[in-house]
Amino acid sequence: MPQPIPSVQYLFEIPSNVAAMWSARAIYTVKPEPFLDILHDRQFMYGENQSQEAKDLCGWLNKKGIKGLQAVCKKTSLYSDESRIVEYSSNGYIIRGNPNSSYGYLYIVAYRVPA
Repeated sequence: MPQPIPSVQYLFEIPSNVAAMWSARAIYTVKPEPFLDILHDRQFMYGENQSQEAKDLCGWLNKKGIKGLQAVCKKTSLYSDESRIVEYSSNGYIIRGNPNSSYGYLYIVAYRVPA
């Protein structure tokens, strides 16, 4: 990966050999139920943006990943004042989130699990 791992590396164990990784700082509300609001200017793709790996990751995020993470937040009753990692995985991809006791944000990373 040509770019350095982002500042979220201290929140998550990120493998060093991922080809593409997406991260975001989403607005996270828990009432009336957990909801993620992912803003366009608070997300970033690490790796080559036009690579097939990055395109596949984005496709998975849009179809399954973000909805899956939101469902896990609801199922585990993740509150915005906690510093706990929750994760959802399917089809060889993983997405993780951690509010980091921020009272309003969910820090997120997603990537294909290296073989």
